[in-house]
Amino acid sequence: MFTDEEWKELTEDRIGVPSVPSDIVKEMARYGEKTLEELRITVMTTYLKDKERYDIYKHFNQEWIQMTMRTLCNLYENVDSPLIRSQYEDWYTIALFGTCIDLCMRDMQLGTDIKRF
Repeated sequence: MFTDEEWKELTEDRIGVPSVPSDIVKEMARYGEKTLEELRITVMTTYLKDKERYDIYKHFNQEWIQMTMRTLCNLYENVDSPLIRSQYEDWYTIALFGTCIDLCMRDMQLGTDIKRF
């Protein structure tokens, strides 16, 4: 549908997509499970090493990712099956987008610099 020149213009990265830090990539890769049961086991496993204490400057992104994945697991495992029931559109806005997506997207940089607080 597009000429080579048009396609190049459409796909050119004009704003510069930032690279994702390796610690975030590594943490996200932990959750690439095939079943919900496997995912539940992973989200219940700490990212901290033995006897390591939580350090906001070191572990903030890992905590943020794990909280988001736990929230999604909880929503999928809900015994009332809200994700497959007929719901009002606002329910999805609040329960899914408000709870999960907003948490996922609260820091679009995917690497918050805690020192700015």
